[in-house]
Amino acid sequence: MLHLRVLPPREPDSGRRHPPIGPLSPPRTPSWDGSVLFVNDTVGNSLVPINPATGRPGAPVPVADPYNLYFTPDGRYALVMAEALNRIDFRDPRTMRLRSSMSVPCAGVNHMDFTADGRFAVASCEFSAQLLYINMRTHTVAASLRTGVPTDMMRIRGGSMPQDVRLSPDGKILYVADMIANGVWLIDATRFREIGFIHTGLGAHGLLISRDARYVFVSNRNEGSVSVISTAANAVVHTWRIPGGGSPDMGGTPPTGRSCGGAADTTGWSTPCPPRTAASSPRSRSGPGRTGCASSRSRAGIRSAIPATSTDIEPGWNRSAEVAR
Repeated sequence: MLHLRVLPPREPDSGRRHPPIGPLSPPRTPSWDGSVLFVNDTVGNSLVPINPATGRPGAPVPVADPYNLYFTPDGRYALVMAEALNRIDFRDPRTMRLRSSMSVPCAGVNHMDFTADGRFAVASCEFSAQLLYINMRTHTVAASLRTGVPTDMMRIRGGSMPQDVRLSPDGKILYVADMIANGVWLIDATRFREIGFIHTGLGAHGLLISRDARYVFVSNRNEGSVSVISTAANAVVHTWRIPGGGSPDMGGTPPTGRSCGGAADTTGWSTPCPPRTAASSPRSRSGPGRTGCASSRSRAGIRSAIPATSTDIEPGWNRSAEVAR
């Protein structure tokens, strides 16, 4: 059961725990304007809006399979990565009403980021070891790229399972974490081709860029560590071992950029940003079963919006049954 915990940036070990939201611990995503945090409840086929000032949840908005949620740089669309349905849904960013759907020629569409001009997006497909180069004007796949041999969590030679995607601060490179290759792929953001690989640690999964643009933090899910990559050198400069272990996942930074942190299955992690030493980061207890955390850019409350209808959800559709196939 997912419980939301609100962590003050200056005191990450403190915080308010709120009533349960859903049976799993899915990602949390801030809205385009930062006024709302959305919890992606894939089992319940809904997005749960959270007031970032109080941490209190609002009424769930029916949305089919919201495995991950992104917003286009211009704020025109909310993009739902409907992984089990093999599609990306383009939705109204305020009401979440479905505008259009785009089928994807891959398995496990998951994470995404955009090129600097917003014309293209790159999405990772974890089960088919692919990256998709998506034309955001035509809503079509312009190209695809293999990162290795598809594998269902099996560690085989050449195996790949791409995860989080982040554009470099200068807009030239896309960083792609790979939890089977145990590191980060460097993809040319303009030509969409592989230009390098950085080994980080077992189960590289989540990526977080510091607000001063100097570092990329990589959560190594299967070894309880966080690797720090210098964006200037594109090399690992620190590796933090999380006290108490755990399986670090997605992270976030507050607006000040003075700290950063992430979630793990047994503990959380937080540290001053930019990093001062290569020592282990201080521990922040987040509780068991955490998949991610997000930082709101605004203290505004939840803005009014017309609740989306559930007419876009296929009658009788069950995500658990679909994933089990």
